[in-house]
Amino acid sequence: MTGRITKPDPATAQRLIDLGRGVSVESDVLGIVEEIRRRFPVLDVQFLDPGRFEEITDAPYRIIEHCADGFDRVVFATWTLDRRVIDRIHEADTLRGSILDRIDANNNHLREREKQRFRERLDEAADLAAHVLRARTTYSFVNTEGEKVTLRDDEGIVKRERR
Repeated sequence: MTGRITKPDPATAQRLIDLGRGVSVESDVLGIVEEIRRRFPVLDVQFLDPGRFEEITDAPYRIIEHCADGFDRVVFATWTLDRRVIDRIHEADTLRGSILDRIDANNNHLREREKQRFRERLDEAADLAAHVLRARTTYSFVNTEGEKVTLRDDEGIVKRERR
């Protein structure tokens, strides 16, 4: 990276907003930043300009939290500022509900699904057993004494033949 400033194409230039100090952003990116600041007042967005800091290989945007102890802490880093960032912040927002309650609800849902699958497997096994018992199928095999044994599901052993 050489730190060169390139002039954007005319279509992109129309969407850019000058933030001062040589920093311009597209209007939709600024909209995401403004929405984050409005909806989550303790959060902000930092931009790490790769043209200014050539050794930086991390994502250029960081969502930071201004903590009560006076320190700023990184919440997460991202390569793009779009709707997914808002969704990710919203999902992680502990002020909108108890994380423990959401985890418990999810775990309960998973347990119910597992119980349902178990019930379905039991029902299937019971159906198979009922079918086998009603089938009146006949089986034949040679036992260890060399006898040909014939079995019927509904009657048991029906015939033994010495060979």
